Amino acid sequence: MDKAPTSAPTPTPITPFPASRRSYLPGSRPDLRVPVREIALSPTSGRFGEEENPPVRVYDTSGPHGDPAVTTDIHAGLPTLRRHWIIERGDVEPCPGGWSSPATMGSARAIRARIWRFSRAGGAIRCAPSPDGP
Repeated sequence: MDKAPTSAPTPTPITPFPASRRSYLPGSRPDLRVPVREIALSPTSGRFGEEENPPVRVYDTSGPHGDPAVTTDIHAGLPTLRRHWIIERGDVEPCPGGWSSPATMGSARAIRARIWRFSRAGGAIRCAPSPDGP
C-alpha cells in the first residue's frame, strides 16, 4: 500500500467575494448547518432620497472553500460530514475490500490510492440488501 502524502496542507487561494460574508443557518437537526452568503446591497436612490437595503441571503454552494475559517489540505480530502447521517439511516453496509466492484478498480496504482483514501474515510459503503428482496 502506498504511504500517505507527507506534504504540508496547501493553503486554498480563495478570495472572499466583495460585499459579502459566509454565515450559517440552523438545519433540520442540531448537527446540521446550512451555509449562506450574506450579500450587502447598495442603497436605493429615489424621489425621497436614499433608502438603505437589507442584505440578501443566498445558499452558498462554494463548499468548505468559501469559509475563511477552513484550511483545506488537498492530500487529506474533505471531511466525511454526511457519513454518520447516512449510516444512521440503517440502509447501507460496508463494502467488502473498500470498493464496490472489481470493474471500478482500475490500475494497480488506482487500487492503492483508493484503499488509502477509503481507509482514511472509514471505508466505502453501499446500499444494504432490501428485506423485501431485489
